[in-house]
Amino acid sequence: MRLRYQTAVVSFCLDLTDPRGYSIPVGVLLVGQSEGLGVAAATALRTDRLVTSGFLDPISSEIIGDLLALLQAHVNEAIQANDGNVDVSDVLLSLRSSLRNSLYVSSISPEQCEEVADPIGAQTFATGSVLRVLRSAIITSSNQLRERAASMEEDEAPYLLEPPPGYLPTASWPVPPFGAGLRDSHPC
Repeated sequence: MRLRYQTAVVSFCLDLTDPRGYSIPVGVLLVGQSEGLGVAAATALRTDRLVTSGFLDPISSEIIGDLLALLQAHVNEAIQANDGNVDVSDVLLSLRSSLRNSLYVSSISPEQCEEVADPIGAQTFATGSVLRVLRSAIITSSNQLRERAASMEEDEAPYLLEPPPGYLPTASWPVPPFGAGLRDSHPC
């Protein structure tokens, strides 16, 4: 079966009042659909290391700590609110519209396709994908911040987030089939 999917990277802005402020990627959501199958997966940074390093305050840590539950609730509500008449991109665009402050959608990937054997294969693929996308987003962000830090005073230099080692909190869940009868213009 062919799974059509997109991912969204969720970032966190550390200081909305600072014109030199920067953001870090903190989570990824994947939403996909296939013949009679809907799947979603999400991952988020663990915040314990970020709090102990002084990078995040406890309130920010709580916001990011609830990210998996927030993403799962958003997907389920977006699909149910429209009686399943939504497309993958509709779910991610509604997420972008609802997160607009410190926590926001920093990027949405183009629609992609992957051959999967069955629903379990779809969930396995989705889980692995969100982990890869988040690690890649962190590496890209850190590289950009390193370039920026080179021209800053030491006390202004941003905290450089490294790709987290080992386990990240991840959730993968089936969603009711959605998007039936909607556009099928992707060349999958």
